[in-house]
Amino acid sequence: MTVDTTAPPEEVFALLGNEIRMQILQALFEDPYTPLSFSTLRERVGERDSGKFNYHLGKLVGRFVRKTDDGYELTLAGWQIVGAMLAGTYTSSGTIDPIDLDVVCPECAGTVRLTYEDERLTVACVDCEEQLSSAGVPPGVVEGYDREEIPHVFEQWMRALVEQAERGFCISCSGRIVPEVLVDCEDEHLGRVDEPRVKYTCQRCPEVVSLALGSALLNHPAVVGFHYDHDVDLRTVQTWSLDWARRGAAVTESRDPLRARVDITLGEDTLSLVVDDTFSVVEVRDSRTA
Repeated sequence: MTVDTTAPPEEVFALLGNEIRMQILQALFEDPYTPLSFSTLRERVGERDSGKFNYHLGKLVGRFVRKTDDGYELTLAGWQIVGAMLAGTYTSSGTIDPIDLDVVCPECAGTVRLTYEDERLTVACVDCEEQLSSAGVPPGVVEGYDREEIPHVFEQWMRALVEQAERGFCISCSGRIVPEVLVDCEDEHLGRVDEPRVKYTCQRCPEVVSLALGSALLNHPAVVGFHYDHDVDLRTVQTWSLDWARRGAAVTESRDPLRARVDITLGEDTLSLVVDDTFSVVEVRDSRTA
């Protein structure tokens, strides 16, 4: 399937370069499930000049606003523009004071710190600089939360991004994204890769998502069920606190064909998942049923 791109992006975004037009989108977003008549919409925007208002509304119709028999409503593009404004994607910059986390670095047992600068979240060791996690996060994601809640909020945001990639959609452009498992190679995006890592590559834009093998398997039903059987709800656990989800935890069983494994031990039980080069789980080993 192909997408009809009938207008250059610069022309489409130029339509938004006016205060009245942005006010129209915001007014429609306030009650998005109820189409508004011309007069009601003009009243909510507060524009007295009917002709002027009609001109700017007309510029939005088709791309960002849909005209129906019941009135005017937002298109999907209109929804996304206002949503991005609320998230601070285009209008805000984000920085918070660093937060030391209640975990130790897996490499040196040093202090692990969460930082958020220039809309980028990083979880890394203060002492050896080992990076445990990193992702772009819109400033609006943490709006309204107390400082002690921020690590959990960031964790949930990153999990949402990973789940989107797992389901095959690029986190930047929503295009098709394809996983592969890399090991013992030089990658054009990741550089030297020694241990097994999962790389998601968008087929439309330059977006690349890179994860430790364990992190990429966090939502696998066998992993979720294994933890649940041991009274652990993975939804409440921070990924960077899981030893098996960190870099260095996965092992390579064979290279031809490629087989990579993650072992998860809880108490006296061990769950092992083996994947191939396409990141398909080809074997699940549970010590409880061995």
